[in-house]
Amino acid sequence: MQEQDKIRQLIAGLPTSKQIALQELIKKNLSTSKTLYDSYNELTGEVNFSIFKKKQTVHTFEVWLLDMRTDSPFSSYYIALLERIDDILSNHEMQHPISTTELNNHLPVTQQGTSKRRYKPERELPSLSERAQYHRLIEPARPRKQRKGLLFLVATFLLLSGVAYFSYPSFMSLFESNETKMIKPIKAPPEPEPVADQTNQSNEQTVWVTSKTTDLVSAPNSSSVTYVGDIGDRYTVLGKKDNFIKVDLGKMTAWAPETAMTTEWKAATLSNQDLLSWVKSNLDLTYALSLSETLGLAETELYDTIGNPYGEERDSLNTYAFYNGLFFTIQNEQIHAIDWTNTSVSKQNFMTLGEPTLETEDAVVYESENYSLRLFIGTNGSTRVRLTEL
Repeated sequence: MQEQDKIRQLIAGLPTSKQIALQELIKKNLSTSKTLYDSYNELTGEVNFSIFKKKQTVHTFEVWLLDMRTDSPFSSYYIALLERIDDILSNHEMQHPISTTELNNHLPVTQQGTSKRRYKPERELPSLSERAQYHRLIEPARPRKQRKGLLFLVATFLLLSGVAYFSYPSFMSLFESNETKMIKPIKAPPEPEPVADQTNQSNEQTVWVTSKTTDLVSAPNSSSVTYVGDIGDRYTVLGKKDNFIKVDLGKMTAWAPETAMTTEWKAATLSNQDLLSWVKSNLDLTYALSLSETLGLAETELYDTIGNPYGEERDSLNTYAFYNGLFFTIQNEQIHAIDWTNTSVSKQNFMTLGEPTLETEDAVVYESENYSLRLFIGTNGSTRVRLTEL
């Protein structure tokens, strides 16, 4: 039995909560770089000599979870842990018991309703008689005194103001005739013609990823991976340094090696109709619904339509929702891409679409006016197809 079939068989009857709990334990254990052999020993308390002894990290495990390639050392490691998932989780709960307060903080809110805690004051409220002591006695206002002198002054001021207001036009007309004789009209200088704003003109440069996967790091020559870019991904250039290009990822920035990027990209080689027709004829659309409507759909609307995924993963930029045979890439709470995993599509079959936009040994990219269609080939020959709206 192939390792991928074995993994699917083991997780078929497992609740999603158990799968996520096991994956979180693995990530926590691999937070410090170590071999999978040592990790298995620490999680189970047993020795398994078939486990790979090369050091791995949390990032490599998260990348493997996206397509679970059988050529990866994680396959046998993950299968061995799934076979003992109940013992691992129970041992972890005994070693790290969760308090009632922590449990309440992690309990999901049901749709039927939530029980609200009754408000309890920190101290008892004072009685009505006690509260009355805090209110000062309010005395009635004193009667106003008649200030006849003040009223007279106000009336006189208003009268003089009215006289001045109505006599002002006649007073000023005496000076207008003389002023018009003495003052010559001055022509206003012509307004300068508007100059085009050079600062707002866009000088943005775009680059495309030219290899199957490329590590985008936090700084030039750094080993800290911020995000993994795929062939055909496009980014806006923000700067350059030491043979690295600073690119905009939307929520953050990262540095990509110049050798894995290009500034020249072919124009679209297919029409939207031809590209989508191939997808409908060669891929399973059970969960994809209408392709043009699914891409850009809100995350909540997707779950309301086809149900919640059996698994979910996150990285620094996206959320990945897994269903049988495919997963959705969710970016900014909207469907950004659809990936069909473990397809029967070969590179030869894929290239019947015509001249590709970009071709490498392990990947092919086609583009139309509005869509990008890509084929990724694993080291064991398995293929994955991605559809993205540009």
